Amino acid sequence: MNNKCFLFNQRDIDSYQPISKIDEGSYGIVYKAIDKETNEVVAIKKIKLQQGNESLYDFPITSIREINIVFTLCHPNILKFKQIAYGNKYNKICTVMEYLDFELKNLLIVQKHSFSSFNIKSIIYQLLCAVSYLHHNWVIHRDIKPSNILISKEGVVKLGDF
Repeated sequence: MNNKCFLFNQRDIDSYQPISKIDEGSYGIVYKAIDKETNEVVAIKKIKLQQGNESLYDFPITSIREINIVFTLCHPNILKFKQIAYGNKYNKICTVMEYLDFELKNLLIVQKHSFSSFNIKSIIYQLLCAVSYLHHNWVIHRDIKPSNILISKEGVVKLGDF
């Protein structure tokens, strides 16, 4: 796998100013935020720590798997992870990712956006490019669905939530 896209580093979570909550899933809550140093808009996933057999020191195995996979991927149609952010206590661990403007699910269901045949072909082509890259690198995305397909204002499609 090519890991030129990511140079691992970590920062304090206070380096980011939360703007709004984007979504919540089983393993984390995603927020839109601003990097206070660069003014870049980012997405921050606060990992839900849990207790039970699935976790290592209360850190979900699924999150460890996702972090391990995505920090090594580098493709224009795969969501880029930027870094790990942490709070003043060990129970605040977040991943910082690039922010994209739209979720395919939101466009289809909430906004009832209709796509031209050109847009549909473009979305499918970019999604297939992402899946092909993953498979070439022996990674299988087990949860491809409209809420995990992100689209920028420029029409760039990125697959996320591994």
